[in-house]
Amino acid sequence: MSVETFKKENSYGFLRFVKFLKVGKRIKLSVDLIEGEIRGRVAEQVVLIDNDFIETSSKVRIRIGEKELEVFIPSYKDFLISKIVSARPSDVREI
Repeated sequence: MSVETFKKENSYGFLRFVKFLKVGKRIKLSVDLIEGEIRGRVAEQVVLIDNDFIETSSKVRIRIGEKELEVFIPSYKDFLISKIVSARPSDVREI
């Protein structure tokens, strides 16, 4: 996988890994890692990744190339809220 996007600010960070696969047709697989807060389209739209967010998440290990990372997967409720706040076209389709 390669890094498509990396942004690190004071209160949040965002990293997107991508890989193109050929499965009948060419598809783009992406993995987003978010730290601190989930940012919406405008400054007022922020979901904090606080203790409550972490406590309702599931901790899993994922392998990216040669590395294995331990990450938190948000609860369904928090995942849905993050999709609504992000409001990217792909998020709207998924909702």
